[in-house]
Amino acid sequence: MGGGRLDDRNFTQLTVRPAYHDLLDPPEGYRPGAQLQFLRLDARLYTDNDELQLEQLTAVEIRSLSPRNQFFSPLSWQVGVGARRTETVDKRVLSPYLDGGAGGSWRLGPWLQGYAMGTADLEVDDDLKRGYDFAPGADLGLIHQGTRLSTMLGVRSKAWIVSSQHRQDELYTRASWHVSRDISLYGQFNRERHYDRYQSTWQAGLHLYF
Repeated sequence: MGGGRLDDRNFTQLTVRPAYHDLLDPPEGYRPGAQLQFLRLDARLYTDNDELQLEQLTAVEIRSLSPRNQFFSPLSWQVGVGARRTETVDKRVLSPYLDGGAGGSWRLGPWLQGYAMGTADLEVDDDLKRGYDFAPGADLGLIHQGTRLSTMLGVRSKAWIVSSQHRQDELYTRASWHVSRDISLYGQFNRERHYDRYQSTWQAGLHLYF
């Protein structure tokens, strides 16, 4: 449960995830750098006009950031499928998507690792010029997974090449303070350039684990 602001619009948000683990959840019992989510739903109520929107439905999302060292060079990879809000020229629409990526991850300290991945995104929607769009890109970041505090900082860039021929850039940062095994406080900030427009999203709230 939380609240936030997208540009000049305030919203409250409810997120329900029935299974498994996000990278910034309490790390006990999970392999570092591993994320596996099923059927996650993010719904927003925008308070300026009481508009309820489905922000994202994640059918499945898997991420494996396996650190490399002098003896082993495992491949880091990710894949996700679902539906999410995406920008068109004049509005935000809910678009089915499939995304993935592969690259490397490196241990930089006891709780810190960096990653660099090549990515590919596919979106399908009638509001897109040709009904679909495809974007190759890159994702670079740092992640700290601690017993009390987990944080992530990164940049993403991708070039949509089918329907719209433009670049989408994003700076993102997330943090989660683990009050206990059942409660975390979280905050996040995204700054995005899309269709030559800039927008910022702030969000903070409470995670409860059952």
